[in-house]
Amino acid sequence: MLLAIFSSSESFAQNPIPSFNVEVTAGVTFEEGEPISFMPSLMIMEEKKMKVVVDNTDVFTLEWAQVQYYALDGSFTSDVLYVDENTPLVIIVDSKDYGVRVIDAEQGCEMSVWTSGTSPI
Repeated sequence: MLLAIFSSSESFAQNPIPSFNVEVTAGVTFEEGEPISFMPSLMIMEEKKMKVVVDNTDVFTLEWAQVQYYALDGSFTSDVLYVDENTPLVIIVDSKDYGVRVIDAEQGCEMSVWTSGTSPI
């Protein structure tokens, strides 16, 4: 039996990692899932880079977002971090599955989130 409890009448979108050019508002999340089977080298790595990029289609505004990243097993949650379209956020994390939660964002903000290995090729 699955029991879900929500503290608000709103529900927020959850997006997989990787996701690209997703319009975001406060409460939107991005989460890693099962390892990608056709990339076995990523499954054995001890650390990886998680990259968060903010963008928009309006050249007259600077888009920004406040985010937190967290381990899906609940063992870690970061402080709130600021990212804008001029400065991508790159975080080195361990091999656990992680997520990114949008705390606040400029209206019309688009976000891309992905991970990659940190070992040299």
